[in-house]
Amino acid sequence: MQTSWQSTLDPHERDAYSAFLEGASDGHFTQDPAFAAVAVAGKRRATRFFVAREGKEIVGVAAVLRVRALGPLLAPVGIVQRGPACGDPSKLEAVLRALVRTSRFHGIARLAVMPYWAGAQVEQATAALVAAGFHSVQEVDGAHAFTLRLDIGGKSDEQILSGSDHKKLRYELKSAERAGVVVRRGEAADFAVVEKLERELALAQGRRVQSPEWFAALASYMTKDDRRGAFFVSSHDGEPIAAALVLRHAKTTVYLAGASIVAPRPYSKMALPLFAAVKWARDVGCDVFDLGGVPAEGDTDPKRAAIAQFKRDFSKTPVPLVPEHARWF
Repeated sequence: MQTSWQSTLDPHERDAYSAFLEGASDGHFTQDPAFAAVAVAGKRRATRFFVAREGKEIVGVAAVLRVRALGPLLAPVGIVQRGPACGDPSKLEAVLRALVRTSRFHGIARLAVMPYWAGAQVEQATAALVAAGFHSVQEVDGAHAFTLRLDIGGKSDEQILSGSDHKKLRYELKSAERAGVVVRRGEAADFAVVEKLERELALAQGRRVQSPEWFAALASYMTKDDRRGAFFVSSHDGEPIAAALVLRHAKTTVYLAGASIVAPRPYSKMALPLFAAVKWARDVGCDVFDLGGVPAEGDTDPKRAAIAQFKRDFSKTPVPLVPEHARWF
């Protein structure tokens, strides 16, 4: 297996990398070369792009985040947020071993990975990680290892909302509409609304606040190609009260960020903008809407439980993801 490790990809290599990632069933937007600017924004990080080939065929890719130690110097730590991507769980062990060899050669002493396999494929992917020398380092407050998902491909609004599991959601949507809440798709100027809502809510909940640089990089990433994602803002009497932001990769859309005003309202503040995002994902051809992280079984932290509660109106069955794994060299 031949590998490459680059700080930037030339146009031909970038196109090949992106085409492979787009077709990989374990692909994720965090591995997109264009997303690298968002991943490092406001943080002391740099990105290196790993590509593994068998002959001329790409079999694995990863955007490896390197922590900056001092000035241009990089710490001996590498992080792959939702990867590496290989498109076939049977190839994951070989791709991981190639990534380990290449990472070690480039001065990494500890590598953390989190391949984006879900459901029934988690067991096979985890076995590949263990065989390649990795062990679980998953923490309850780390990157989420459980999510909620909606099957949306080709479904009408009524089909998405059908069933007893969505009875409360149907009520919440109608209540907000009757109260006069309106939703619109956000434009470039509305990123300031999302940032303000997210900052105020994060401070109220005692969560870490994303930096202005991160929001600016995310806005740039999304506005350069409107197929990458969308966000929706809901208002009442002209006042923005909530926003939901999603990113798309291939046939999956992921709920990335959302926030609402802190003051209580007699209706769900997030239901309408999040359902608008679901409909957008369906209309651009996605089959799956990933609602993002929910607490693992046994996690009793009230803040994490409260943050995830509104997602359960959309889907109630947790879907396991591959936990974070790491190894020292």
